[in-house]
Amino acid sequence: RQVTLVSLDPQTGATLWSSVLAVSGAEISYDYYRRLCGMSPIISGGLIIASTGTGSVVAVDSESQQLVWAHSPSDSFNTCLLYTSD
Repeated sequence: RQVTLVSLDPQTGATLWSSVLAVSGAEISYDYYRRLCGMSPIISGGLIIASTGTGSVVAVDSESQQLVWAHSPSDSFNTCLLYTSD
């Protein structure tokens, strides 16, 4: 039930590091929003920005792997992130 951000080596696919972002109350097979969103992160300005699928969006520093900020919308809407470039 943990929502984990995992960094993989692009050459080998080996895990470089991982960080637990959230804990869900339900298995993914029972959680519509987590299955729908896929929770693909966005990388921008050295931050990995990801929806947890549990109602929060977080930013993790790509160098230190530390949480920079977390935001939980007050309406508890599960957020899917979309990226558009200028």
